[in-house]
Amino acid sequence: MSNEPKEKALPAIESLKGKTEDQLYAQLGMRDKAIEKDPSKGESYNPTVIFDGTTMGLKDDIVDFGKQLFKTYQLQAYNLACGADKSNDSDRKDLMNAFGLGDATFAAAIATVLVAQVGIAPAIASVVGVLVIKLFFRPTYEQFCKAWSKSVKGASTS
Repeated sequence: MSNEPKEKALPAIESLKGKTEDQLYAQLGMRDKAIEKDPSKGESYNPTVIFDGTTMGLKDDIVDFGKQLFKTYQLQAYNLACGADKSNDSDRKDLMNAFGLGDATFAAAIATVLVAQVGIAPAIASVVGVLVIKLFFRPTYEQFCKAWSKSVKGASTS
């Protein structure tokens, strides 16, 4: 995988890292709703999206919606990063290499793999990448996958 997509995602990742989990879930929900109205919003890793209660509903509802979206996307991200599918070995190797370069670089790598392999919009993938590092990033790749595995297994049964 070329570094160019990761370089495009990194500024978005850095701007999202300071947000709380609920703010990230809200961003995920708002971005999804904004993309429904204007698909071009999905093309950027860091689109300008403003909360609009008339079209997006209550703020708590958009956070809940974002949480549900994340449950869907995290399973896809997990399978790419930590799964056993041989067809993803190259991407998995790239993600392992990015892991050692820090959380922001790893989140950018996850985001770009989601865009390239799953077809998730960059605007959504960048938030998913940041949520993954906030919730599961651990000192070693194996510990990271183990921690994430518990959440994925819980999400697939609910």
